[in-house]
Amino acid sequence: MEERQFGAHEVVLHGAEGPLLALVSGPPFGAALFREVQRRLAPRRTAAITLRAPEAEGLPALSHALAALLTELGARQLVAHGLAVPVALGLPDDSLDALILTNGPITRVDPVARALGALGGAGATRAALTTLLRPRPLNAWLASSLGLRRAVVNPYTMERDIVALVTAAWTGDASARLAAARWFAALAGPLPTRAPRTSSLTLIWGDHDPLYPYAQAEAVQGFAPDAQLHRIPGGQHLHPEERPWELADLLTATALRT
Repeated sequence: MEERQFGAHEVVLHGAEGPLLALVSGPPFGAALFREVQRRLAPRRTAAITLRAPEAEGLPALSHALAALLTELGARQLVAHGLAVPVALGLPDDSLDALILTNGPITRVDPVARALGALGGAGATRAALTTLLRPRPLNAWLASSLGLRRAVVNPYTMERDIVALVTAAWTGDASARLAAARWFAALAGPLPTRAPRTSSLTLIWGDHDPLYPYAQAEAVQGFAPDAQLHRIPGGQHLHPEERPWELADLLTATALRT
């Protein structure tokens, strides 16, 4: 795997064949969340993205930053997970050939992200949030029974070293923490109510996610009736980390056949 910097954004490239597939999640998860998915998709060319846009204010600005990066990478197929889902839904029409959404906010934001969004909405509270996002307190909480262990089936999947690995891109320095705080603040506004026009819209959903239940995926059919829906039975919010083979196999078998 090759790590490259595109402005503030961190990108991990892997594979050498076929059209480039981009994978992006939102804070607190960086490109490392997709490392096993990338290995299982090889030799397919993939780019896992940590979209750090420190100056972005609001979801439209984040969508613009993502669109510009995808153009620079030459990627027209995108997998969006978690808090990157509303950012992907705000991409310009016809900017992608295939959009795959997995376990993120479509009609509502989960209570934890909503609370962090309220903290990130003003200068004084944003400073408090960037303090909370420092590695030591954040990772201690995320590795606890109240944190990321609730986002997997097997709690031992999210032991402290793994938590530190998948969140490091958002906690490592002040600019990353500020970018995360602005991202959370953006979620306090309205979510996109339509998907960008693409040749293919697919949802691959872990159906045991308490943060974003399968009903969130089904809601897409209200504004995109041709979207394909695929379950990961028993999959939790962090299925790309806990069961990467299921996402990779479904991508290969369905959304990325062309």
